Amino acid sequence: MEKIKKMECHLQDEAKGAQKYAEKYIFYADSKPEWAKTYAEMAKQEAQHARNLHKMYQESVNEMRWVPEDAKEDWEHCVNKTMETIALVELMLTK
Repeated sequence: MEKIKKMECHLQDEAKGAQKYAEKYIFYADSKPEWAKTYAEMAKQEAQHARNLHKMYQESVNEMRWVPEDAKEDWEHCVNKTMETIALVELMLTK
């Protein structure tokens, strides 16, 4: 299912972006606090984008009349991985 694959990629891109910004937040936390603050905000925004997309995309998947079992499994794996990444980002931002 090509549509599901595209949604998976988009969802993962947002989560990876959030993680990248969270890593920059940690890197600059001591040396450039203003930069760190900006990166933290960017990470939070990307994480929220991922959560919003998940909600919308899950609705789309649920509305599909028929989804092959392997596509469902791939989607669920993607969602789990994305939510793990978002949880990691939130943990990283508590530094």
